Amino acid sequence: MLYAVKLDWRPNEKFFLGGMGYWQKADGEGANGDSSLKTYAVDAGFKFTPAVELKGIYYWQKYDDVAFDDSQKSWKAILDIKQDL
Repeated sequence: MLYAVKLDWRPNEKFFLGGMGYWQKADGEGANGDSSLKTYAVDAGFKFTPAVELKGIYYWQKYDDVAFDDSQKSWKAILDIKQDL
């Protein structure tokens, strides 16, 4: 079973802020008979011009299965420069 939610807030044309969550549950797997994976993320961005935008996202995950490390975290930053600039 998979559940997901994504929220975005754009107060103007230049800035955005968002968050998301994914919850996945698998029956009959894992050390205790079933396992679940939870993934969360926060993202944001700012447009300096219509052709130049700085954006990024931070992810973290939680495994209920003891076979996995439960400190999975990652981030990504992007400087998006459009070709028409």
